[in-house]
Amino acid sequence: MRHEDQRRVGVAVELEEQLPDPRSRAGVEIAGRLVGEQHRRLRHERAGERHPLLLPAGELARVVPGALAKPDAPQRLGGGAARIAPAGELERQHHVLECGKRGNQVKGLEYESDPLRAQPRPSVLIELSEVLTLEQHPPTPAWIASVTSSTMVSGPSGLLTCLQRFSALRTQLRVIAAGALAFGLLGIALQDALASERTLLVFGDSLSAAFGIRPDQGWVALLAQRLQAQGYGYQIVNASVSGETSGGGLERLPRALERHRPQLVILELGANDGLRGLPPSDTRANLARMVQLAQRSGAQVLLVGIRLPPNYGPRYTEGFARMFPELATQYHLPLVPFLLEKVALDPTRMQPDGLHPNPQGEPPVLETLWPYLQPLLKKSARGVGK
Repeated sequence: MRHEDQRRVGVAVELEEQLPDPRSRAGVEIAGRLVGEQHRRLRHERAGERHPLLLPAGELARVVPGALAKPDAPQRLGGGAARIAPAGELERQHHVLECGKRGNQVKGLEYESDPLRAQPRPSVLIELSEVLTLEQHPPTPAWIASVTSSTMVSGPSGLLTCLQRFSALRTQLRVIAAGALAFGLLGIALQDALASERTLLVFGDSLSAAFGIRPDQGWVALLAQRLQAQGYGYQIVNASVSGETSGGGLERLPRALERHRPQLVILELGANDGLRGLPPSDTRANLARMVQLAQRSGAQVLLVGIRLPPNYGPRYTEGFARMFPELATQYHLPLVPFLLEKVALDPTRMQPDGLHPNPQGEPPVLETLWPYLQPLLKKSARGVGK
């Protein structure tokens, strides 16, 4: 009886160590103390409802031999080593984990399969937005050609980029060269025009600035019409200012000479100096300085004289009147003795102030000046043929 009881105990222990699982269709080996003390539960409990510590295939081969080397008490009573299930069966029957809570049952579970290896495919230039489409649908030769063509056209690089940049630079250089040539031709044309039209600078006060009348009624505007009608190629610049004195004119003249570069200068200043009672010596010095500046610039000067009303006294008026002939003699200048000679004593040709000609008095003023100006004029090549 004792031997029979021991045999029953050994069979029971062996049955306890090998529990059938209805889902796995194979016995699952439990290695000693790795499971704990729960291996003596009823055999109707499923493996997922127990509390086993199932390890991956790589860890099971390392842990289980240690457990076999040191069997616990129930295994020693059985008198034999427990049978170990192959690691491949554990991998195929990983669905056992689905029966319980994985967070409490599995610790350090490795990935069951390696990542898929990349399959070799043709290299294609794609945009970022086309990545998903490329993964979902395998590329066809026609699609690859269209994508490559559009990408190369929208973003050229390498030798194509260099060629395009060189072509653009060459085009820019051609445009710049054409523009420079056009400006050069324009400059030559302007120089020819300036050479054919000389400049006559009228530098005076209100008597030359058409004070009190329209500018086109003044003697300067009438002179421009005559010069054009008779074929004189001159451009008239009227730099006269009403109320100007000889001192103010001396300050403005250098700028006017530099800007206009005249061939002729009609200098008509000094009347306002006399009306203000300024010393004739100061007026003469200013006029002399202006004559020198004009001559140094290469221009001929026509000096225009003026006379004061008799109420300024004979001494002052006579000294003022002698100033202009003296300057003309000193600098060898043609002189208009008195610009208002034909109108000063004719009230019908003067404005109510008695100092400035009206529109009817401006033509006689031009007739007074013309005989002294005409010898200094030169006709242009176009005027000679007329």
